[in-house]
Amino acid sequence: QAIEGTSPSFEALQSLKQMARRRGDWVEVIHLGKRLVEITSAEKERALVYCELARVWRDRLDNESESIQCYQKALDCDADNVEAGKIVAGARLRDRRHEEAHELLARVAEQGSSDGMEAEELAIIHLKLAQTNEALERPEDAEDSYQKALELAPGDNEILRQYGYFLSRQQSWQKAVELYSTIIEEHEQDMSSDERADMHCLMAQGYDKLDRREESAESYRKALKANDKHLPALRASIELARTLRRPRECVELMTRLRDLSPTPASRQKLSSQIGDMLQNTLHVPGEASVAYREALEYEPNNVELLEKLRRVLVHAEEYEQAVDVLEQLGHLAENDRQRARYLRIAGDIERERLDNDH
Repeated sequence: QAIEGTSPSFEALQSLKQMARRRGDWVEVIHLGKRLVEITSAEKERALVYCELARVWRDRLDNESESIQCYQKALDCDADNVEAGKIVAGARLRDRRHEEAHELLARVAEQGSSDGMEAEELAIIHLKLAQTNEALERPEDAEDSYQKALELAPGDNEILRQYGYFLSRQQSWQKAVELYSTIIEEHEQDMSSDERADMHCLMAQGYDKLDRREESAESYRKALKANDKHLPALRASIELARTLRRPRECVELMTRLRDLSPTPASRQKLSSQIGDMLQNTLHVPGEASVAYREALEYEPNNVELLEKLRRVLVHAEEYEQAVDVLEQLGHLAENDRQRARYLRIAGDIERERLDNDH
């Protein structure tokens, strides 16, 4: 009887709602919560009820859409409600409505600071403010927000990382490198091998942009020490070794990359490139022949590779093997003229190098 009529009892509705909670009747909780909103005149109290309903929709009835609507109604009642402000701001961020999200986050930060919000929680709000400022193309405001976040949580790994990524995007390479160095010094023991490798790669990229190539190479080596299968580090190390004119190191890195390559085509391509560098840059035809033979494992009748192989075999004075390859090329020739050419070269080698008169 206390909840019937036009003026139901607030206390009775609260009691019934608590009973519904205890027995897990969440639909009834929602129904009674709506009745409470209707009879509550204080806007801040209405906001608290809407927040409770929002949690039920989200956590018990798995309805995110209704939950967000309730949080929005809570904000309409009380613009300073921190819980509702955080949730609705998150929804606006997911919808890429950055301006609206920024306004909500700024209000949450101000109110949270006044209400004595925990420093770590407030730091996360400033982190999100920094990210929305960047999305709104306000880099100076973004940097200020990152700084505030770090003042509140100086050693927070996630904030440090996000600030570092921001500095890299802004091409503030010196500051980025210093920050990545701090992260490695303070948090490396808590990182997975992939995370350590990624962080050393970021440092290497920063050093490269600062034309500090030796330090960049050293950072890539540390990345590969952390994770010897880190493909981005391997590929970047190869390019840097080329730039620094270190062909032997480049060959070693390309060999590692080839062994990790997932397809025969990619392994063949890398083996051919290794052979080219061994022959044309390092001038070691014997080693080059091994690389070309490895490339031919995936396509034994590849004429281009056979051509390269027969040339390095001659340079390596492996004349019998060169003749075998030339004869194979003769069998693969597209016409009689090509076939005759290969067999003539093979005959010349036999007569001049092998003392074999045919």
